[in-house]
Amino acid sequence: MEYEYFYDREIKFDLQTKKLSPCSGEFEMSSQNYIEDFKGNADCDGVLVLTNLRLIWYQNDDKRINLSIGLDTINSSDIKTERNLKIGLELTLSIKAKLNKNKFEFIFKTKNGEPTNIFNLFQQVCRGYQATKIYRDLKRGAIIQDKTLQILPNEKVISKYPNVRSVGNEIGIIGNLFLTNIRIAWFATNNESQNISIPWIQISSITKQNIKAGTSLLIEINKFTGGYILGYQTDQIDHCLKECNQLKEYYCQNPDFGIPKIGDEYDSSYKSKLVKREEDNIEIIGTIINERKNISRNYMTSQITTSANIPDQSQDQSQQGDIIFSSELGLAIEKPPQGCKVEDLWRIIKSNS
Repeated sequence: MEYEYFYDREIKFDLQTKKLSPCSGEFEMSSQNYIEDFKGNADCDGVLVLTNLRLIWYQNDDKRINLSIGLDTINSSDIKTERNLKIGLELTLSIKAKLNKNKFEFIFKTKNGEPTNIFNLFQQVCRGYQATKIYRDLKRGAIIQDKTLQILPNEKVISKYPNVRSVGNEIGIIGNLFLTNIRIAWFATNNESQNISIPWIQISSITKQNIKAGTSLLIEINKFTGGYILGYQTDQIDHCLKECNQLKEYYCQNPDFGIPKIGDEYDSSYKSKLVKREEDNIEIIGTIINERKNISRNYMTSQITTSANIPDQSQDQSQQGDIIFSSELGLAIEKPPQGCKVEDLWRIIKSNS
């Protein structure tokens, strides 16, 4: 099993409404109504939702018009108080973000003049996100003290494997391998500075393979961290492999991103807004996509020259630009959105013609 959601590392526009709901390990910190998305949807009432992974805005009248800004993409933020002739004092949250080589600016404003703490809370959560990156990112450095793994909050060491040989960059170096509920950690026996911390969330697969160095435990890292492979050898390789995959599967079902909840009570208002009368929430795929195809340009402050790298408005990056042969039409077409067939699109076109 591989963890599927990386909302904290993406900037998305006009997501399917089901993807606005919290994913595994994600929870709401706060939400606020009457917030304006000034750059993309000026003069529209919307709801701003802050989770431990992202900042979400959606329009009150149509939730298909929305933004999802991952906390990992945010470079800086600023809160200002301005005087508005209609409502008096107006709070503004400005966010600078970057995805790949594209830079974005988002501006959110209060529309009714009422005080809100979600802007300040957003900055606090961003600081908490940065301070807990070891839960989510590969790290080398001060993770070992006195030949013992420094334990994180809510972390438990499950197993320790001695005499584990690295077959990666530190080829032939003997060390100790720790398995916890959060990560895999390895460090060299004779040099604690040679170490690595690998969160389960970063791992695509763990397999046993015969390579040039011999039978090894190969750990494949996901695309967000480079997609490379780390290798280790141990006399207990079968037991270690089984335990790794069990811990990884459990983590994917119960992820811990390290960011604590704010306060003791969980506010379920966001979930209720999205789930209520879900059976009546029928989406016509394609209509809003065509109308808002270039919406991301409203937020861009700089971009690379090739338009192919502009973030997609409505689909996952893995679905962009796939060309398939349509037997119904007898020609090559772009792959329809997930769950949508060519004949479904044809029926929509016919009904509107």
